[in-house]
Amino acid sequence: MADLFTTFRTRFAKTPEAGATAGFLAVFLFFALVTPETFLSNSAFSSILNSQAVPGIVAIGITLLMISGEFDLSVGSILGVAS
Repeated sequence: MADLFTTFRTRFAKTPEAGATAGFLAVFLFFALVTPETFLSNSAFSSILNSQAVPGIVAIGITLLMISGEFDLSVGSILGVAS
């Protein structure tokens, strides 16, 4: 059992996105267990996706800029002015 835990911990430490994934799963499971009839409904998913469409599109552009090495910190102010 200790070897399994050590192996899991070593793999977890080698991937930086594992922490974000674990945090997302913890928050998702918390809300799914606390309010299963409202959080897991089709209308809730539709509302979440509808409200996060514009920030998601902006996040894709920022991600591409950061991958290419260009850091543009004015996106928040430009998004506010443009809307």
